[in-house]
Amino acid sequence: MDKNIIESKKNSADFENEIKHTIEVFSTVEKKVDAIKRYFRRNILRIGVRDIFLNVSLTDITSELSSLADSIIKIITELSISELKFKYGKVPNNDFTIFGLGKLGGYELNYSSDIDLIMVYRDDGEFKSKDKKIISFYNYYQELGKTIIKYLSETTSEGYLYRVDMRLRPEGNSGPLVSSYSFFLTYYESRGEIWERQMLIKARVIYQSNNFGEEILDNITSFIYPKYFTVNPLEEIAKIKFRIEVEKSTDLNIKLCKGGIRDIEFSIQALQLLNAGKNKNLREKSTLKAIEALEKADLLSRKEAKLLSEAYIFYRNIEHRLQIKSYQQTFLIPDDKNELLRLSKSLKIKSVNQFKKKLKRYLFGTREIFNKIFRINIKKTYADIEVIISDNIDLSRQILLKYGINETKTINYLKLIIYGSASINEKLLPQNISNLSKEVLSLVFDNLKNYPNPFQIIKNLE
Repeated sequence: MDKNIIESKKNSADFENEIKHTIEVFSTVEKKVDAIKRYFRRNILRIGVRDIFLNVSLTDITSELSSLADSIIKIITELSISELKFKYGKVPNNDFTIFGLGKLGGYELNYSSDIDLIMVYRDDGEFKSKDKKIISFYNYYQELGKTIIKYLSETTSEGYLYRVDMRLRPEGNSGPLVSSYSFFLTYYESRGEIWERQMLIKARVIYQSNNFGEEILDNITSFIYPKYFTVNPLEEIAKIKFRIEVEKSTDLNIKLCKGGIRDIEFSIQALQLLNAGKNKNLREKSTLKAIEALEKADLLSRKEAKLLSEAYIFYRNIEHRLQIKSYQQTFLIPDDKNELLRLSKSLKIKSVNQFKKKLKRYLFGTREIFNKIFRINIKKTYADIEVIISDNIDLSRQILLKYGINETKTINYLKLIIYGSASINEKLLPQNISNLSKEVLSLVFDNLKNYPNPFQIIKNLE
């Protein structure tokens, strides 16, 4: 590989121009997509070499990975639109946009990240295809969304590009794949929850026509960053984190463990939610830039900001070394001594003991800041109920046994009490109602062991 190619950093415009030049010699969409996959692999290799051998900063690596994804999503979208235009003879005269969320939205993509997307079209309507059929805009955009996802995630002889996650869209998997503008706005105005405000902090336009995506972001800014809250965001975010920790084995998971990446992200996003409604300077999508902004606003001390920034860079570099090795979405620090030594040396740390000491210091310091920010004493019983009604049946049974219950029917009874249905999508219920039900159940569960038949008590309560 040419030294100049390795040393140079590419931006979105560079990637787009190179991809378009690469695919112009191919006639079919399938062959163009395969050519994009070959280009993608070459550039992942180039970025990985820059990362390991040239000591390039984490910010440069993640922004280049994100720019590569941006460019591929844009070109795949254009190819998908041209394919549907050939099929129908025309496409709607309408605006369309794609938002990147999570690490993609924050220019923080990993080597093997899922890409979280939301797609929106402007107006409903219909058009006549070349074979005289009437096609609704709704159906057209659902097909467009499926086509884009297919070309991004489908595995061929050339592999695949990205795993696409659309679950963060309005109403999740039960909602339309591509939302209309009116549905999108109405959803967040009437049913949007704290975690969705948190998620939209990183929303960034990846593809748009006529500045449509920017228009949407302008219109939902007051939802993302309200000046006042009716529900305490600190408590809600802390409950989400606690539930993650209870449900999953997280001791060696640098993303989910106590003091890990999620603690940093949740801490920073909570401070942004609380304060960015009145201070626009805090509306940063990048975690590291948000830490800087919070320090300037005196919401983090210099010592706290320094520790969080250093810990975040250290954790993300661990992620990258793990994912470069296997090109899989893994966050588990190995417990094998030889593997741990390889990981340590790849991070320019001489010994496993030094690695463990550094990791322990950052985990402890980060968790201390997390606890200071949230200061929420989450009731253990409340967290147990959250786990019982989750989709992890084995863990639900274990928790129920703690309270002297061995009947799995209890799970459905609890869902009926909380949501009014054992199969309802909990996002459809106003959050204050479901939370109140869980609080009441917490009091009941605290006293279950005082009675001979706890299951019957829950059944009678339902």
